[in-house]
Amino acid sequence: MHPHGMAFRDSYMSWVDKSQSESKKMMESFADKCRDQKYNFKLVTEVGKAGEVICHTADKEKADHIVMGTRGLGTVRRTLLGSVSDYCLHHSSVPISVVPPCQQ
Repeated sequence: MHPHGMAFRDSYMSWVDKSQSESKKMMESFADKCRDQKYNFKLVTEVGKAGEVICHTADKEKADHIVMGTRGLGTVRRTLLGSVSDYCLHHSSVPISVVPPCQQ
């Protein structure tokens, strides 16, 4: 194997490990907040196109409601790039609340 390929693989694996660790911490923090509020919840991790995965998982898990954030993209950027919240609003079979980012 070419030495540069090995360096790329090591760097990639390090990034994957870091991402998984950060994701786990974020999920645990979110779970704590849900427990504190006595919400009935289930955290799920899936891989795929975000909007499709969210809608499919909501159906599979028989969710009552989807609550999701938005990054606050402008209308033009959102139109060009699409957005997960727009996808879900048009394809979900359950109600959705889209919460804008906090204004600081």
